[in-house]
Amino acid sequence: RELDGSLRALGQPRAELLSLEGKRPLLFSSLEFIFLFFPLTLLAYFQAGRAAGQEGGAGGRRAPLVVLLLASLLFYAYWKVEYLGLLLASLAFNYALGEKIRGRAPTRTRRAYLIAGLVANVGLLVLFKYYNFLAANFTALGGPALPRLGWDLPLGISFFTFVQIAYLVDCWKAKVPETGPLEYSLFVTYFPHLIAGPIVHHSDLMPQFFEPRVRRFFSENFARGLF
Repeated sequence: RELDGSLRALGQPRAELLSLEGKRPLLFSSLEFIFLFFPLTLLAYFQAGRAAGQEGGAGGRRAPLVVLLLASLLFYAYWKVEYLGLLLASLAFNYALGEKIRGRAPTRTRRAYLIAGLVANVGLLVLFKYYNFLAANFTALGGPALPRLGWDLPLGISFFTFVQIAYLVDCWKAKVPETGPLEYSLFVTYFPHLIAGPIVHHSDLMPQFFEPRVRRFFSENFARGLF
């Protein structure tokens, strides 16, 4: 009952966040998150930000982003590490496809890349989230029995799929500036919105990663975020 309340507080259906009895994701209300994961992530992030300010250069600017990306991947893998590979494969596929769509290929070729991306992403979502439901209804309507898939529903698959679909569409519309794989991966996997949303736009989130003021600890900012 307490876990159900926490899941509702995150705004995510139980089926999406908890599909295997006895296992749970790293909930924002859990003791592990409040007293271990979040403080250590903040400490590492601000320490990297401080070092970046001293070193300067592109490498120094990216150090805090590396911390956030590693923390986000750890956050996702906490529940079921096997699905981390699925998330990484989705990131690599969509980033590479976005670069193709943003490229200088003929419009017809770029459109084909976009359609391929939309089909692949929606297909992945349907496979994991709706296949068993569709197979059961197909059989109930008189069709032959189809095999059922016994895997668990990956956490946040709806969120990270639709975020990447929106990104591909913006690549097609030439609304995406040049973006590296580090920035893209963090944009998609950033742990505060990874499994519970909301679906964010790259133009709203990506510029914030490089704002110097967010890499330094200010008690006033911390208090505002906390309360």
